[in-house]
Amino acid sequence: MSHEDRVRLVAGIDVGASSTKGVILGKNGIIHQYLTETLDPNFTVTHLMKILISNIKIDSSIQAVSVCGGGSRMIGKEILGIPVQRVDEIVANGLG
Repeated sequence: MSHEDRVRLVAGIDVGASSTKGVILGKNGIIHQYLTETLDPNFTVTHLMKILISNIKIDSSIQAVSVCGGGSRMIGKEILGIPVQRVDEIVANGLG
């Protein structure tokens, strides 16, 4: 399968004060989700992304990581080479 034919996915991460929640979304919904304790936000988000990626069972590429929550302001412009988009937590909750 060529890079263009790979399934395109998006990751969403909520970096809270005590826990960090992550999800991988595909065209048909949730592919994998994970919850972990928040330690250092950068370490936690990188660790969480590695776990999420390791559980993807299809040939895919993650196009972007959307982050929200109080700890998200400490996250850089990329996670594991994937572009980061910041999303207001109220908007993220409203969209579901």
